[in-house]
Amino acid sequence: MPWPSEIYTAGAARIRIPTPTAVLGKYIILGISGLLIFSVSSNFLVIAGFAACMVIFVFPLFLLGTVTPSLVKFATDNLEDNGRLVGNLNASNTVGSIIGTFVPTFISIPAVGTAITFLIFAGILLALAAVYFISSGIAVRKIKKLPAAMILFIVCCIFGHDNSFAFWEKNLTYEGESVYNYLQVYEDDERVVLSTNVLFGVQSVYLKNRGLTGMYYDYAMAAPFMAGVNDREELSVLVLGNGSGTYATQCGRYFTNVTVEGVEIDEKITELAKKYFELPENVKVTTYDGRAAHVLNVCSAAGLAVPRQVAVIGVDNDEFFCNFSSPPLSSVLPDFEGGGRMAAEMLENLMAGHRPREARIPVRKVVVRESTAPLPPATALVESALAFIRAHATEGATAADVVRHLGVSPRLAELRFRELRGETIRAAIEKERLDLVKRLLRTTARPIESIAREAGFKSPIRLSLLFHQRTGQSPRAWRAQHTP
Repeated sequence: MPWPSEIYTAGAARIRIPTPTAVLGKYIILGISGLLIFSVSSNFLVIAGFAACMVIFVFPLFLLGTVTPSLVKFATDNLEDNGRLVGNLNASNTVGSIIGTFVPTFISIPAVGTAITFLIFAGILLALAAVYFISSGIAVRKIKKLPAAMILFIVCCIFGHDNSFAFWEKNLTYEGESVYNYLQVYEDDERVVLSTNVLFGVQSVYLKNRGLTGMYYDYAMAAPFMAGVNDREELSVLVLGNGSGTYATQCGRYFTNVTVEGVEIDEKITELAKKYFELPENVKVTTYDGRAAHVLNVCSAAGLAVPRQVAVIGVDNDEFFCNFSSPPLSSVLPDFEGGGRMAAEMLENLMAGHRPREARIPVRKVVVRESTAPLPPATALVESALAFIRAHATEGATAADVVRHLGVSPRLAELRFRELRGETIRAAIEKERLDLVKRLLRTTARPIESIAREAGFKSPIRLSLLFHQRTGQSPRAWRAQHTP
């Protein structure tokens, strides 16, 4: 789509915009990378990526930053409406930012890939521009570039779409995207290689002659010896970050008494491992993100309050990661230097012919944040009340019984309960009983009288009155509606 030289607003006003030279992002990155690979001795990809991003994104982002002030300037008719106008524009910006952040990340990129996502959003922006120009009554001769942009967009959709990012590679076995990674599998007569999110490099490798890789995977093969593999009938190995199973495959190949299980966050990589890397069938791979932040997300999705119902603690104390989790994540801070010294001592002892010994990496401290913070007194009081209600509501417990359990005044107990739960203690007891009644009505054919007794009601009449009050139906009518 050609870069517009002018933006027309309603009326006669127009904003002139400098026309930048059209660039194609991936070719710029490749060109700068190729230049720097010969001139920079290390980290050339980092420097090339930074330079390419500066070239590609700085001017458009700077230009985007001027859009809202320019629109305010040319759309303001009087000062009385200025505040409302600015508020509406900022609200539109916020909505657009949310859509532009979450829709590509969670919907379009996982569903159709990055390239088509760019085309979709380019089409949306082009359509919005067309609607604006047409609805504003601007003469067609002043927007000659709009039809040209539409034609160019259609041509790009038909001929310019290419799912391949690594366009310089002609013999890739597989190229694609998962929710987490850009994936690339290539092979030759000797090996099969998996690369993720990089132009060059190896994430996993499989040697077709079933030999050692000559890479860091081979050094890790010392771990079973450190664990005394030769002195055990069976040794269990858990691989966190299994990838395509290079290490798991080597363990199974060189140790007959080793059972290997892997954990891998990216299910697509596990599929590639089975298809291209001959991952053994006896290697069980669990698709799961074992990081503590993922546990926080699972708790949130399940409606479990952290730390009120579940306390979560991580390891390694990555301060950026922990502080920006929600809630901030408590974490164990290991003694990394002490662990390194211990590993060196163990290796020295093994080289000297001594038997391996078990060792534990020392810990400096636990950095406490909100994910394990102790409950405030009021919250702890209500949690104690709820635990008592869950345990004794169906036994005929009353609000007075709950207050006696708490050991506080009835007024304080009710006040704290209303503050944090928005209901009375009696209402919580009745809800617990009714939940049991509904479950029994739905899953059994027991008579109402029997259900009333089990749920802690003194008579079926009391149950029927409360049930009708809360649901608008009798127990029998509710059962008929909710029983298959």
